[in-house]
Amino acid sequence: MTKTTSVKIVIILLLFLLSNIVSVAQAAAPSAIVTFNSIGIYWSPDGGSSSNICSVRYRPSGSPTWKDGYPLWYDARNSEYRGSLIYLTANTTYDIQLTLNSSTSATFAATTWDENFPVDPNKIHYLSANSSSTLTVSDSGTANGYALYAPEPGRNITIDVQNSQSYVVHVSASYVIIRGLNLTGGIYTVVYLGSDVHDVVIENNELSNWGTGANFQGAIFGGGNYGQTNPNLKCIIVQRNKIYNPRYGSNDWSTGHPSGPQGIVLFNSGGNHVFRYNEFYSDNGNYFNDVLGAGANFETQCGNVQQCTGFPGPDTDIYGNYLANCWDDAIEADGQGRNVRIWENYIEKTFVKISHAGNYIGPLYIFRNVAGSADRGSGQVGGESFTKGGDGGGRVYVFHNTMLQPGALGVRAGLADSGGDMSNVVSRNNILQTRTSSQRSVQDTGGAQDYDIDYDFYNGRFTLNNTDVIPPHSIKFTDPGFAMQSFDRTTGLGSFYLSSTSGGYDKAVSLPNFNDNYAGLAPDMGAHEANTQPMEFGVNAYLVNGPTPTTTTSTTTQATTTLPSTTTSSTTVPQTTTTPIGSDWQPTTETTTVKEPEKPRRGTGYLLIPLIVGFLMVAFLILREIL
Repeated sequence: MTKTTSVKIVIILLLFLLSNIVSVAQAAAPSAIVTFNSIGIYWSPDGGSSSNICSVRYRPSGSPTWKDGYPLWYDARNSEYRGSLIYLTANTTYDIQLTLNSSTSATFAATTWDENFPVDPNKIHYLSANSSSTLTVSDSGTANGYALYAPEPGRNITIDVQNSQSYVVHVSASYVIIRGLNLTGGIYTVVYLGSDVHDVVIENNELSNWGTGANFQGAIFGGGNYGQTNPNLKCIIVQRNKIYNPRYGSNDWSTGHPSGPQGIVLFNSGGNHVFRYNEFYSDNGNYFNDVLGAGANFETQCGNVQQCTGFPGPDTDIYGNYLANCWDDAIEADGQGRNVRIWENYIEKTFVKISHAGNYIGPLYIFRNVAGSADRGSGQVGGESFTKGGDGGGRVYVFHNTMLQPGALGVRAGLADSGGDMSNVVSRNNILQTRTSSQRSVQDTGGAQDYDIDYDFYNGRFTLNNTDVIPPHSIKFTDPGFAMQSFDRTTGLGSFYLSSTSGGYDKAVSLPNFNDNYAGLAPDMGAHEANTQPMEFGVNAYLVNGPTPTTTTSTTTQATTTLPSTTTSSTTVPQTTTTPIGSDWQPTTETTTVKEPEKPRRGTGYLLIPLIVGFLMVAFLILREIL
């Protein structure tokens, strides 16, 4: 064999090996999907298993200090680690390091969304007068300049279609902002979103008086029905709105499953939404069916679990909201549940607080929510449960929630399986107070039995696999004055912390990234850490000085425009400013709070460089010996 032939053979072999190195490394590269304050992580390395734990560290890029995240969950069904980082700062690049027990590791970076976004000065649509005609939003902006639909500076604008037109606002465009409007009177819905729209911001509005009484008529509606999938309907931001008083109400459970109006309905969407700091309620007696929900709960409803994203869709955040007055679920997070995060919401006067029936993929995170009173309907007393578990097999984490039930008006159960087997649920550090000690703080009537329920603070019974048990590390309380319970509906401020003599004070177990910043010797049980500021919910939560004018530029025209601060009568400036519980996230001044366009996923592609360099050095040495 000649040297030339030998060289050719070696080169072919080296190229083959190089292509395999690249493909293997790329297959193992983590990816991320971000929001303002969260990052969802996905990783499928070789050697993954349930026993090969994947730890997480993160830090703002350039910081010398790493912090621990909560370990990723391994899903053996598709050999993937998944999980989320929470309480992050907007518009910040984070270094993230993943490490398996087997020493396999990867480091990558991801940047959270920016809350302040450019508006194209050539796409500002000011409304100068009240109207009784549907507002058509058809002028798309771009990632570098959103189209704005808002009142003319100094005006308060009402669009009331007086039950004569299907929608008050019809959105067929993307990269748009709808701000500061009083919207009322649609036959079916208030804001209708086309099935392909994305990057739509609905903020600082009032939405009311809609519907015919039929089911799933949301004040904000997108998609068609349970069997319809809408993968392009994504990145919908709904923030600081009042959504209230549908025209007709839902029935309650005394006459069958509730059927009627809802607050937000997005059928099987592409997800990556944020619903934050809104107020959903009814003071005219017309209760919601679910407040937030709709979508295929179970894969049999559309035949494919990947299509049945359910509600709210993957990689979505729901936080800081006030939710009340529904005959079924305040938040129906049924479906995939893939990196869905629900936290720091105040929920009262509902049948169930949060449902996770049919959680097929996961993980779903439910943490630091507060449950107030419950409603059952038709003169019946109390409600059903705080969470309603279900089939599917996707992981559900229930951490640091607080149920402080007001006697007979409380729920009958804390964590319950009324939507199916309580599959793959992990609970830690919750206050689970039912309306009487004979009720069940946790109820599982049998089935999958793949849950991990412990380390909670409770007053009722624990029934697992239809058998009463005593959790080895949970703490039972009997003192009715063990905790503070104070919520001011007018200001949105609430205090729910434990007294210093309570059995759950300083007794919570450590959950990295979920309870890092505690005030005592250890974290407290429940949603509200003692010796911290009140929790805040609704349209004024965590504002600093209220919305202020913002100067934005268009990258196309290089023009500069000053945007007005337009609010309705519902968005008054609060008198206090605090920080969300358990976080290193700091509130920012709310200006033009528009979502940053979705960042491309960043993985460990740059880790290929040392591999390739080393590979080429070896190739050089082999060729030198041959030649």
